[in-house]
Amino acid sequence: MIYGIIYHTDKEWLNYLKSNYRGGEFNFWTTRTTQLNAGDNIPLFFKTGDGKIVGMGELVRKEFLTVGEMWDKYGTMNAMGSKSELEERFSKYNKGEKEQVLCLILEDFAIFKNPIPLSLIDSEGMQVSKYIPDEKMLNTILRAAGIISTSGKEQTLNPDAIEPKFRKAFVNSRRFQGQLRKAALEYYGHRCLLCGIDIDDLLVVSHIKDVFLFPDDAGNPYNTLLLCRLHDGMFDRKLISIGNDNRIIVGNILQNSGSEKLQREVQELESTIIDKDLKESREFLEWHRAKMKYQHV
Repeated sequence: MIYGIIYHTDKEWLNYLKSNYRGGEFNFWTTRTTQLNAGDNIPLFFKTGDGKIVGMGELVRKEFLTVGEMWDKYGTMNAMGSKSELEERFSKYNKGEKEQVLCLILEDFAIFKNPIPLSLIDSEGMQVSKYIPDEKMLNTILRAAGIISTSGKEQTLNPDAIEPKFRKAFVNSRRFQGQLRKAALEYYGHRCLLCGIDIDDLLVVSHIKDVFLFPDDAGNPYNTLLLCRLHDGMFDRKLISIGNDNRIIVGNILQNSGSEKLQREVQELESTIIDKDLKESREFLEWHRAKMKYQHV
C-alpha cells in the first residue's frame, strides 16, 4: 500500500499555481511512469530543487493525455498561461503532439508556511519521486509541516500551517476533514456524545464555533463534538447547547414543538448529564450558548 508520493516539481509550475489557483482540479503531468493505481486517493508532496517539500495536493485520479487533450480539459490548470506555452514545455521533453503522457489529476493545492527539509525523511537515492510506504512517514511529514500536532492521545490539526491564501480551501479538503474525523472518533470513543449511538456511519464531527467565522479553530479537537446526525442538526442550528454542568440546554423552538415524538426527545435531552470531561471545550461552548441565546432563546 502507498500512503503518498513526493515528486520533484518544476519551480515555474509551482509559482504559476501559487498565483493563479482558485480551487478545483489541476494537472501534474510527467513523462515518468508510476506505480499508482487509478483509484489511489493519496497526497502528492511537491519537492523543489533545493531539497525541500513546499506543499501538497490530493490525488484524484490518473489519466493519459496528449498536449492538446491536456489543454482542452484543464486549460490554465496545467500551470501554463496558454496552449502555446504548454506545447513549448512539452516539446522540451522530446514528446510529439500526438504522444500521451501520464497526468496526475490533483485537487486541494496547498503551500506550507514552513517548507520541510527532505533530509527529515529517508531520501537516499531520490531523483524525481519517492513513494511514502507507511503512515508513520506520512505523519512525520505532516507533523514537520505543522499540519498535525499531538499531545498525549489528542491530535490537533493546524490550518495556520498553510499559507493564508490556501487555508480556507485546505480546511474543506478531504485530507483535512478525514484527519479531523479520525481524531474525533478516537477522542469520543466512536459514539454520539449526547445519546451514545455507536455506528460510525451515523456520526458527524460537529464544530462548536462556526468554522467559516473562526477558520483557525477548525482543527482544534476541543472545538469539535461527535454527534449523531439528529443531534448534529440541532446543535449546528443552535437549537440545543451544553452548559458548564454538562447538562443539555434545549431552546424554545424545540420546547414549543407540537410533536409528541419530539417532546419525548426534549425530555430525554433535558434529563441527560454528559459523562465526558468538557473543561477544555468550555470557552467554545460559552460562545455557542451566547449564539443560541441571541438566535432562539
